[in-house]
Amino acid sequence: MGAEESIEVRAAAGDRAAFTALMTATKADLYRFVRRYVGDEAEAHDVLQEAYASAWLAMRRYDPARPFEVWLRSIALNKCRDWSRRRAVRRVVRGVMGLDAPEATAVGDEAPTPETRLDDQRRAGDLQRALSDLPDALK
Repeated sequence: MGAEESIEVRAAAGDRAAFTALMTATKADLYRFVRRYVGDEAEAHDVLQEAYASAWLAMRRYDPARPFEVWLRSIALNKCRDWSRRRAVRRVVRGVMGLDAPEATAVGDEAPTPETRLDDQRRAGDLQRALSDLPDALK
């Protein structure tokens, strides 16, 4: 336990190699924990990466007298909860905005095609000629 404790102390002091060693030692168990919560493999990797990034940023606040794995797991659990909240918000927004409809995923270009622009120009010219042919009393 002394060697593990010293690696935690070194990581808390900002030693990247020590933190990398802690990541290597905890990665498999923490991934399984996150994967059970999240369900999706790719999402679990993203959440795990966020957890390790947050742990690195908070490492100076880590108390080496407490178990590192418990501290890290609490960070991962909070990241899982954040993921769950974001997912719930996305579902609500998609439902309210009607983004679940097939039309919402259709990608379209709203710019007129060259044919449409040509037709519009012809119609505008026809309209201008028709207006100029009107008697002055009707203009």
